[in-house]
Amino acid sequence: MLMKRHKAIEATFERARSYGGIAQDALAIFPASREKDALQDVIGFCIGRTH
Repeated sequence: MLMKRHKAIEATFERARSYGGIAQDALAIFPASREKDALQDVIGFCIGRTH
């Protein structure tokens, strides 16, 4: 399969983890709150998805 040969799937997951880290860093300036927790949960969910 072309995508496996060029490791496109792995590269996409790595890119997603990178953007997730950027998003987490951006949230660091905000005080603890339910809203911040919810956004952090969304980031974790998106990064943790495998399908």
